[in-house]
Amino acid sequence: MEPKKFKTEGGQSMNIEQVLDQDIPVYVQISNALADEIQKGHKPGDVLPSEKNLAKRFQVNRHTIRRALEILVTKGLIGKLQGRGTIVQQRPINYSIHSGTRFTETLEYHGRQAESIVLRKIGIPAQKESAKRLEIDEGEPIILIETLRKMDGAPFSVVSHHFPLNKVYAVMSEYEGGSLHEFLYNHYHMKLKRTISLIGAILPGKDDIHWLEISGNSPLLLVKSVNVDQVTGEPIEFSVSRFKGISTQLSVELK
Repeated sequence: MEPKKFKTEGGQSMNIEQVLDQDIPVYVQISNALADEIQKGHKPGDVLPSEKNLAKRFQVNRHTIRRALEILVTKGLIGKLQGRGTIVQQRPINYSIHSGTRFTETLEYHGRQAESIVLRKIGIPAQKESAKRLEIDEGEPIILIETLRKMDGAPFSVVSHHFPLNKVYAVMSEYEGGSLHEFLYNHYHMKLKRTISLIGAILPGKDDIHWLEISGNSPLLLVKSVNVDQVTGEPIEFSVSRFKGISTQLSVELK
């Protein structure tokens, strides 16, 4: 009997016996083959073929394919997004948190591409937590800017930045993107440093699911931080960052 054949992603025809080792479960070997293809030929955000098509390609049932994909989910190589299917995730990064943490600099240090996009910019009254962190009264006007940060072209984190309106009004009137801290330095000659970061974990809300292109059960790492003016010590920014947990390991530097 002629051996079964399947197509590689590039269209090459191969015998299953050429790639499957009888001593290793088939779903593990398929998972390894897909992992190799993802790492060599895919970028974050790419959509993988359906379970049905993968089952046909590897000449196995869909249950076997499902087990193979579950391994890749556990490794953080792929994720499942309702309405889009199975997508390739970013390679995880060790994201360092310290008094001078800067998003672009941190990613570039690791050889990754950084991008920051303004999602919305509005004026709102300070709520209890933002008022406390900014050391102002509840109800005082503040600026809320939400930014989407991308790593290697794919969504990585969403940040809600809160600023006292009366201290840095130009952020509301002129800021359109890029580094907020660089903007503050250029407009106010103000350098910020982080004084506190509170770290936790949450499930995403509706907006974060949409912005980060994740499912509702994908955990997020939550970091609440206060940045102060290095000269005066006044709180200037209270930020709430939500990182994709599958793509991020937070490293806290004590110095």
